[in-house]
Amino acid sequence: MGRGIGILDSQPQVGVVYGDTQFFGTQTHLCEPGLLDANKLLQANYISCSELYRRVVWEQNGGYDGTMPVQGYEDRDFGVGPWSAGGNLHTCRRSFSTIGGPTTP
Repeated sequence: MGRGIGILDSQPQVGVVYGDTQFFGTQTHLCEPGLLDANKLLQANYISCSELYRRVVWEQNGGYDGTMPVQGYEDRDFGVGPWSAGGNLHTCRRSFSTIGGPTTP
């Protein structure tokens, strides 16, 4: 998280920072989303929900939409908002979030 905060502190044009995700439990793969791909972002939820947002980005986009008919995609919906408004999303490689599940199948 420190690396992401460093990016936000040193690059005021960046509004959102995201990183790699290490899964553990029944899934143990590493997800490396890489650089932002606008076409991929519109078609799939390939960036983890563990992102750092500037407060102004959160406020301008209204935060997560708790009224979505299918819960679990609020992060994707929110992530498309800053990008579609011309915001700058930045990847912080090797900055991990972890998503766990059951440790046994």
